[in-house]
Amino acid sequence: FAALATALPRVLTIVTVGLATAALGLGAVRGFEPANQRPAYEAVAEFVSHEWRPGDVVIELRVFHGPPARALRVHLEDEIPRFFSLEQAAAFRLAEIHHGRVLYVRPESSEPVGLDPALRRGYRITERRSWPGVVPLTVLVFTPAG
Repeated sequence: FAALATALPRVLTIVTVGLATAALGLGAVRGFEPANQRPAYEAVAEFVSHEWRPGDVVIELRVFHGPPARALRVHLEDEIPRFFSLEQAAAFRLAEIHHGRVLYVRPESSEPVGLDPALRRGYRITERRSWPGVVPLTVLVFTPAG
């Protein structure tokens, strides 16, 4: 781009570089908007830690694989039982044994994606909290219906 911009006549070079700088600046400013921020794992973990009580479990539908998949774990206390979505049967069983709730952390969507409907029987959604970001996150709190 620099070679092309400097090969143009001087007036066009100034205009081209000015427009490119303005576009770069606009992109940088938009990067600070909530919708363009990293996933809000720290805020989600703060909510989960505040809501969690003994007997509750956390199920996480991972957005990323590899090191970013540990983002929620880094911010949660060790005593909070945390399961991945593939372990949801064990998580619901543990919550049921302890008469606890299930706090389900997932990417934003209108339905509780990734949870087996058979496991959710006997539970109802009592709270839904969402955070914006490049990958919006939602926590659904499933409470025993009885």
